[in-house]
Amino acid sequence: MGASLAVLDRDFGTISVRGRQRVLGCILGAFAGLAALLLQLDNLLVYLTVLAGGIFYFSRLHTSGGPQSCIGTQGGGAFITALVTAGGPPAELMPVMERLAGIFVGDALMLIASLVRSALHRRWLTPAPAADPAG
Repeated sequence: MGASLAVLDRDFGTISVRGRQRVLGCILGAFAGLAALLLQLDNLLVYLTVLAGGIFYFSRLHTSGGPQSCIGTQGGGAFITALVTAGGPPAELMPVMERLAGIFVGDALMLIASLVRSALHRRWLTPAPAADPAG
């Protein structure tokens, strides 16, 4: 979901904020998708209505332009991942859980990579403070 490009951002504060937003968005989208699956979406019209409603909600967050836009992006991806399979609504819960786990693992790896990069940057690339000429 674009998480790999977040590691390339030079502003480590932005990476941290976006990382939290990505995780929050994934959690919201996953819970919304799993809650929708509890509705027993056997009727195609009900399934399409729930799917369209979720996509609409997360698209609104995504296009809002505010700080919650990243939440909408990740939430929409997790919601669609939970509800869309090859032929309609998922017949089993375990494949959905595996796909959602993959999203969470990807976000966790992105956060770890950005933390390592931040630590390396502070350790080796940040100039040492200048010595006091008076001392």
